[in-house]
Amino acid sequence: RTAEGEYALGYQPTGDEFTPGFFMVVISNATKTAVNGITFSYEVVCLNNADRSSRLDFEISGDGRSFSRMEGMAFVSPEAQDKPAVWTRSERSFRVRFARPVDGGQCVWLRWYGDDVGGSSSRDEYGIDNVRIILHCVQGTVITIK
Repeated sequence: RTAEGEYALGYQPTGDEFTPGFFMVVISNATKTAVNGITFSYEVVCLNNADRSSRLDFEISGDGRSFSRMEGMAFVSPEAQDKPAVWTRSERSFRVRFARPVDGGQCVWLRWYGDDVGGSSSRDEYGIDNVRIILHCVQGTVITIK
């Protein structure tokens, strides 16, 4: 919970969990229309209440095994904790045009990959919120998923 009535998909990593780790979304094209691109936006939420820095990268895959990191989408929490610590939000968005269309029945994998960057002691809490996915079809039709 990031505020009264506000929730996000998040985690506080430990030495044994989520260092490294990831959140993943699989988008399946259940239409008969080929998809040639995707517009994606989300917010990174962070409670910088510890003296350790964490990184959250956004990656995309066409096969679920090999992922490409999206440059400019990384979030890095500050090493020094905020006093007082409050939840912050940082918006991210991008658009990708696929080299080959994603046909009906095929999938696209999206993941947020997190790991330590520096510092010591406890780790910050962070996560994602307000995810919006827009698929762009070859014929110009737009499919929106919320």
